[in-house]
Amino acid sequence: MFRETITLTHDGALKAVAAGAARAVTMGVPQCLVVVDASGEVLASLRMDGARFLSMRTAQAKACTAASINAATGGMAFEVALSAGIASQGA
Repeated sequence: MFRETITLTHDGALKAVAAGAARAVTMGVPQCLVVVDASGEVLASLRMDGARFLSMRTAQAKACTAASINAATGGMAFEVALSAGIASQGA
């Protein structure tokens, strides 16, 4: 079985963070944004002015989880998300 992996460049990671920040500005909600590679290593991150400082840790954990399951975390069932959080000790 083969699984296709998308490789993200540093330029692409910076563009993703910039797009996320632009969206957060339009929503009026400062965010912490983290982009990781397929192995969960941080490629780019940003804590917007006014974003909660502890949210960086949460953003990195969500990014790592998304990379590990190869999908967005927003669609995870509550029970699965809870189990993943407990298993990873929130990281």
